[in-house]
Amino acid sequence: MADFSTLEEKYAAARKRVLDAREKLTEEYCNGRSANSISKEYRVSATWLAKTLDEWGVPRRGREEAAAMRNARSQEAVTPTSGTMNS
Repeated sequence: MADFSTLEEKYAAARKRVLDAREKLTEEYCNGRSANSISKEYRVSATWLAKTLDEWGVPRRGREEAAAMRNARSQEAVTPTSGTMNS
Protein backbone atom coordinates (compact mmCIF):
# COMPACT_ATOMS: atom_id res chain seq x y z
CA MET A 1 0.00 0.00 0.00
CA ALA A 2 1.20 3.51 -0.77
CA ASP A 3 2.67 5.71 1.94
CA PHE A 4 0.47 8.78 2.33
CA SER A 5 1.85 11.88 4.00
CA THR A 6 -1.55 13.19 5.00
CA LEU A 7 -4.91 11.75 5.86
CA GLU A 8 -6.44 13.82 3.07
CA GLU A 9 -4.19 12.11 0.52
CA LYS A 10 -5.37 8.74 1.84
CA TYR A 11 -9.02 9.78 1.44
CA ALA A 12 -8.36 11.23 -2.02
CA ALA A 13 -6.78 7.94 -3.12
CA ALA A 14 -9.77 5.97 -1.80
CA ARG A 15 -12.20 8.24 -3.65
CA LYS A 16 -10.13 7.88 -6.83
CA ARG A 17 -10.39 4.08 -6.59
CA VAL A 18 -14.19 4.43 -6.47
CA LEU A 19 -14.25 6.80 -9.42
CA ASP A 20 -11.98 4.48 -11.40
CA ALA A 21 -14.30 1.54 -10.66
CA ARG A 22 -17.49 3.39 -11.60
CA GLU A 23 -18.84 0.79 -14.03
CA LYS A 24 -18.14 -2.16 -11.71
CA LEU A 25 -19.59 -0.44 -8.63
CA THR A 26 -22.68 0.74 -10.48
CA GLU A 27 -23.33 -2.80 -11.69
CA GLU A 28 -22.78 -4.29 -8.23
CA TYR A 29 -25.09 -1.74 -6.60
CA CYS A 30 -27.79 -2.25 -9.24
CA ASN A 31 -27.50 -6.03 -8.73
CA GLY A 32 -28.27 -5.66 -5.03
CA ARG A 33 -25.01 -4.96 -3.23
CA SER A 34 -25.47 -2.34 -0.54
CA ALA A 35 -23.86 1.07 -0.76
CA ASN A 36 -22.69 0.56 2.81
CA SER A 37 -20.85 -2.62 1.83
CA ILE A 38 -19.22 -0.88 -1.11
CA SER A 39 -18.19 2.11 1.01
CA LYS A 40 -16.55 -0.16 3.57
CA GLU A 41 -14.63 -2.10 0.92
CA TYR A 42 -13.29 1.07 -0.71
CA ARG A 43 -12.84 2.89 2.62
CA VAL A 44 -14.92 5.91 1.73
CA SER A 45 -17.79 7.37 3.69
CA ALA A 46 -21.27 6.06 2.96
CA THR A 47 -22.44 9.66 2.58
CA TRP A 48 -19.79 10.41 -0.07
CA LEU A 49 -20.62 7.23 -1.94
CA ALA A 50 -24.37 7.98 -1.87
CA LYS A 51 -23.69 11.46 -3.25
CA THR A 52 -21.47 9.98 -5.94
CA LEU A 53 -24.09 7.40 -6.96
CA ASP A 54 -26.60 10.26 -7.21
CA GLU A 55 -24.20 12.27 -9.39
CA TRP A 56 -23.77 9.23 -11.64
CA GLY A 57 -27.56 8.98 -12.01
CA VAL A 58 -27.76 5.55 -10.39
CA PRO A 59 -31.31 4.84 -9.18
CA ARG A 60 -31.10 4.55 -5.39
CA ARG A 61 -33.03 2.05 -3.32
CA GLY A 62 -35.31 3.25 -0.58
CA ARG A 63 -35.29 1.74 2.91
CA GLU A 64 -38.11 -0.69 2.16
CA GLU A 65 -36.50 -2.01 -1.01
CA ALA A 66 -33.10 -2.34 0.71
CA ALA A 67 -34.71 -4.24 3.61
CA ALA A 68 -36.50 -6.56 1.17
CA MET A 69 -33.20 -7.29 -0.58
CA ARG A 70 -31.49 -8.03 2.75
CA ASN A 71 -34.30 -10.38 3.72
CA ALA A 72 -34.13 -12.17 0.37
CA ARG A 73 -30.36 -12.63 0.73
CA SER A 74 -30.71 -13.99 4.26
CA GLN A 75 -33.38 -16.45 3.05
CA GLU A 76 -31.06 -17.63 0.27
CA ALA A 77 -28.35 -18.25 2.85
CA VAL A 78 -30.51 -20.60 4.94
CA THR A 79 -32.45 -22.35 2.16
CA PRO A 80 -30.74 -25.31 0.46
CA THR A 81 -30.52 -24.76 -3.29
CA SER A 82 -30.89 -28.40 -4.31
CA GLY A 83 -31.07 -31.91 -2.97
CA THR A 84 -32.15 -32.99 0.47
CA MET A 85 -30.35 -32.88 3.74
CA ASN A 86 -29.75 -36.19 5.47
CA SER A 87 -29.40 -36.37 9.23
